Amino acid sequence: MTEEKRIYDKVLKHEQGEKVSTIRVEMQKSMEDHVGIYRDDKSLTQACRTVADLKERMKKAVVEDKDRLYNTDLVAALELE
Repeated sequence: MTEEKRIYDKVLKHEQGEKVSTIRVEMQKSMEDHVGIYRDDKSLTQACRTVADLKERMKKAVVEDKDRLYNTDLVAALELE
């Protein structure tokens, strides 16, 4: 599968679902709360669980801007993925 086809089929195709920005904010919060300078096994385990959940949610995430040029929403989705 070419990268362009993968992006279309798995990222741009969804019409309904959760916003990428919502998932990104939750990941940022989880990293701040659980993976900071002071961390332990419990907090890292929680962060891993959260990331696994967010990865699943990302499969159904929606990129609202469907443009193929200068699409910052698509860039954010690809970076988060």
